Amino acid sequence: MSEFATQTSPAAEPEEAGFDFAGFLWRRAWLGVFFGTIGAAAAYYYYLQQPVRYKATSQVLVIKQQAGMLVSSVNGFDPAGQRDPLANDARMIKSESIVGPAIADARLNELPSLSGSSNTVQAILTDLSVDRPKEQGDVLEIAYRSSDPEDCAKVVNAVVASYDKQLKLAYADVGTTTADLLNSAKEEWQKTLKKSEDDYAVFRKSGSLIYNGDSVTSVSEGRMMGIEGERSKTLIDQTAVQAQLDSIQKAIDRGGSREAVLLMVEAFTELNEDSQKVRSSPTLLAAKEIFSLQLEEAMLLEELGSDHPKVKLIRKKIDLTRGFLQEQSNVDGVVVLQDTKKKDFLEIYIESLQQQLQAGEERLKQLNALFEREAESSKKQTDLQILDRRLKNEITRSQEVFSTIVNRLKDVDLATKGGDYQTQILSPATRGIQFEPNFQKIIMMGSVMGALVGLLLGFMVESADKSFRSPDEISQALHLPLVGISPQIQFGRRERGSVIEPAIVTIHRPRSQSAEAFRGVRTYLLAATRGDGHKIVLVTSPEPGDGKSTMASNLAVAMAQSGKSVLLIDADMRRPTVNKLFGLKRENGLSDLLEEVPLDVNEVIKTVSFEGGMLNVMTSGLCPVDPGERLMSTRFENLIALLRDRFEWIIIDSPPVLAVTDSATLSRLADGVLLVVRMNGRTRMGAVRAAETLRMLGANMVGVVANGIDPSKHGGYGYQYGVYGAGGRASKYYAETTDRR
Repeated sequence: MSEFATQTSPAAEPEEAGFDFAGFLWRRAWLGVFFGTIGAAAAYYYYLQQPVRYKATSQVLVIKQQAGMLVSSVNGFDPAGQRDPLANDARMIKSESIVGPAIADARLNELPSLSGSSNTVQAILTDLSVDRPKEQGDVLEIAYRSSDPEDCAKVVNAVVASYDKQLKLAYADVGTTTADLLNSAKEEWQKTLKKSEDDYAVFRKSGSLIYNGDSVTSVSEGRMMGIEGERSKTLIDQTAVQAQLDSIQKAIDRGGSREAVLLMVEAFTELNEDSQKVRSSPTLLAAKEIFSLQLEEAMLLEELGSDHPKVKLIRKKIDLTRGFLQEQSNVDGVVVLQDTKKKDFLEIYIESLQQQLQAGEERLKQLNALFEREAESSKKQTDLQILDRRLKNEITRSQEVFSTIVNRLKDVDLATKGGDYQTQILSPATRGIQFEPNFQKIIMMGSVMGALVGLLLGFMVESADKSFRSPDEISQALHLPLVGISPQIQFGRRERGSVIEPAIVTIHRPRSQSAEAFRGVRTYLLAATRGDGHKIVLVTSPEPGDGKSTMASNLAVAMAQSGKSVLLIDADMRRPTVNKLFGLKRENGLSDLLEEVPLDVNEVIKTVSFEGGMLNVMTSGLCPVDPGERLMSTRFENLIALLRDRFEWIIIDSPPVLAVTDSATLSRLADGVLLVVRMNGRTRMGAVRAAETLRMLGANMVGVVANGIDPSKHGGYGYQYGVYGAGGRASKYYAETTDRR
């Protein structure tokens, strides 16, 4: 059996599709519009039943600069304890202490909207509101709602006037109390400040600290820093001298040549720029000079001899230099030489370094003793510095508290006189405007609620609808590549003299959209087989009415029009359709070839000629009693093997998968199975079950064709589908079978 080439299709293994929200809105939007209109009408009726309410508003700017005054509260009003100056004002305005005087002053209980109220204060407080508009600073927005627009303005203006009056009285009482407290505190802190300043003056006169403006220094601290610097320098010099002695001694102990050791000493005296005493010592310079003259004398002796004038001159210089060394004794305070005639330069240099170490140790002892004396003195002066800072801090704190008290006294004086508190009416209340019922809000809410109810109902209908809504959805549900999309065939008139039905659009209307769809399926199959011939394609569907016979017939014609030798076999012996589509007699068909005494194959195959090609057709023949057993017989297998060699393509129109088992039998003889699914039927579960059945039997599923798409409704993939019931089709399949033998 030939096999189709493996096709890589993105739809072969699709991912699970999510809810198509856009498609849902397109299909069920009318429900949202319908119920939205009903909701708007109901909202309008509700609007007409609501009582009319009015609202008047006034904005007041409040300026309070004395929020930090040292009092707790007066008559329940706290002007100081809040970071927000207006934190308590809203609660204050909506209280009986403000509304009660407002009713009495403006005679609000005589207003038409309040005259019948038993408790006027509570009635006003119920509809009175105080808000703070965002980003407007210290502004209060006072509003009142009522059924009378004139009464709204009168109530708001009366409350604002009462608030201003009560606030001024509260600040006047607070200012008097606060002033008394602050004057008493001022006298006490003034005495404290005077005593602190006197104590500090006495301390400065008797202390030994050095004052330079605001800074205070200690003599001992400066001396200790200088001594420490000298100690550090001396220790560094000692370390350097000891390192040179250790290096020279190690070189001598290793048994190195004296000349190499002398060269190392030479390097020390030249490179050590910090050893000023060694380099500048006359004794060391003279010893170095003797060493150089001795080297020069040795060289001249080898070349000129002992009697040469140059040798005598060198010896004279050596004697003079040694005489200098004998006279030099402790000139630089570092090196003392004895018996210089017996010592060379190396010995002199080592002895000078040892003398430097001894001198350094003596200097360190003196510096340490001096540092300890100054440290004892510094401790005493440190205690004096601490006491000095404490006295100055006490004076500073006293000055700050005293200054704060003085400033608060000034603020309280302004508050008492009213100069530190102001209220300004930014917008007085005018005739109230209607705010309830809100026509736009009510109609909008009614429309939205109605639309939501409609969409919810649409979602429920959508969830109950089991039909496919798009070709991609078919491919995803069946896990098959989408081979083609076939629109609904628009039947025209049959051409005069033609017996072929108009449903064969590939003959009657070859340039139509439907014919192009069938040619698209043909192109897919040719590509899937890579141009090889002798292929058998089984065309079937989940249930009757999916259009598989029309698909098989048009596909066979399209194959024949491409120049291929094609045989169309109608294997649906129970309800044959191919003979009707091509105007052929049903007799002498497939069932006759499967009899015990079969007809000749050539007698059964009929030829249909048309413009552009020729098609071989094998009708079903009269339906036998056992069509399923006939298709399972060896005769049928031998027949298919015989026909495979004669034709390049064999298209088999098979019964529906879920109606009978014939398709399952035929699928194992075909190279590939093409499943036709109609869009506008309740075929989702049936299509999935049919695909699973064919896979379970080992059928080679080529792909799926979405049939019956209405271009006027499904342009693109925003489909709307007409749903009709498909129940009972399989059960009627046998009942409607005719012409049995």
